[in-house]
Amino acid sequence: MGLGIATTEFLVEAVARGARLDRTATIGKQAVFVGPGRLIRLLKRHERWPDGASQRAFFRSFRAEPWVLDPLLRTLGADSIDSIDASDYEGATIVHDLNQPIGADLTERFSFVLDGGSLEHIFNVPVALRSYMEMVEVGGHLMIHTMANNYLGHGFYQFSPELFFRTLVPDNGYEVERVVLVENDIAWRSVLGVTVPFEMARGWYEVRDPAAIRGRVLLQSKRPVVIQVLARRTNRAPIFEATPQQSDYVAMWSEEGDGAGHDGERLIRRIGRSIPPELQMEIALDAIPSVLRPLNPIRFLREARGRSLRNRAWYRRVRR
Repeated sequence: MGLGIATTEFLVEAVARGARLDRTATIGKQAVFVGPGRLIRLLKRHERWPDGASQRAFFRSFRAEPWVLDPLLRTLGADSIDSIDASDYEGATIVHDLNQPIGADLTERFSFVLDGGSLEHIFNVPVALRSYMEMVEVGGHLMIHTMANNYLGHGFYQFSPELFFRTLVPDNGYEVERVVLVENDIAWRSVLGVTVPFEMARGWYEVRDPAAIRGRVLLQSKRPVVIQVLARRTNRAPIFEATPQQSDYVAMWSEEGDGAGHDGERLIRRIGRSIPPELQMEIALDAIPSVLRPLNPIRFLREARGRSLRNRAWYRRVRR
């Protein structure tokens, strides 16, 4: 588990937006796949480099903790850093299997909880997500980096923005501040006998809440895509007291029955009732598709474009 440049920048931007890292918990012992020099440039660009701080001391901090994220977290304001894992083989300070609920000792213990790529590897996702949410104090932040598209086999799951928009809600004591999709992949290559990470990072896209547009936010992508979420805990509401439901189904269930709609819609429904169901099926499932089959390649291309990151109704590009 480790943060590449895209996730590291998302973390730095979270601090720039007001997240406090004074008491930080990471899910797993997190590595960083960005060199110290580039980290310094990133911090300065976002005005997060501490006044009077020594660049030489920052470089040396990685001598004691090579490849580990902790020196960056401390530079961003972390006074204490804990790591939570099911095993201590990577040096986790808290050994706990997140498939199981946390205890009272971890409840509201942290100002910032960072999952840099663990959720997809945890089988019991609702329990783990609830634990993340419970560990954050009121006013604190939860940041999650996980897999969206083209990561089949990487872990147990790939995730949709809908999950985070429906769980990190005021009824559960949270408010989503950002959901961003990034075309991103880290591949390991051997160069002169040394294994090094190569990162592909392209555009960043802010995602609109499916409930706000009253429809599903879909994605058909050619490249690997990760999802990055930042949410703030606003109150101590009981988490998951009500089971989250997908927003388009909630909208569907809340609509009125057959009496709804204008006169034209009611007329169409009456005509439909006058046709036997088996004939309706024959027309809808066999006859019409047969007539339209020659147009399918064009329609599929148009629909693929509509499900891509170029759909401005769903996604807003915020970085190239």
